Amino acid sequence: MVGFSNNIGFDLDNTLISTELHPKLILPVFEILKQYFITNKNIFIITARPDFFLFQMLTNQQLKKFGIDKFIRYIFYTNGRSKIKLLKKLNICQFYDDNIININDIIRAYFDGYFENKIDIYKVNYNKNKKNTLITKVFY
Repeated sequence: MVGFSNNIGFDLDNTLISTELHPKLILPVFEILKQYFITNKNIFIITARPDFFLFQMLTNQQLKKFGIDKFIRYIFYTNGRSKIKLLKKLNICQFYDDNIININDIIRAYFDGYFENKIDIYKVNYNKNKKNTLITKVFY
């Protein structure tokens, strides 16, 4: 699909939900997700979590607990593999992730001509000790 896209992607761990012993909703990112939903964007979770039934159950429980479930269209599990093919297949135009290695791989794929459209990449820096989150647009 070349052209305009309404598809927004979010990583899950330390992007929308913290990976602490008692996970917390990362509120600034969740507020952005809700704004996309209000403006009729399609919201996808693209997570490196394993695609096994127990992990799917845990993920669905967490999404429901934090109220994320009612805003997303679908969850994709990559089993720790690259997210690049899914970003292209889903025609994601904006993607939020905390992992700099994932982000660098996406940017490299863009410059190698893999993506047909531009993709805005946002780096999420969640600091559980300072209880703050920095969201930085790193590529567009």
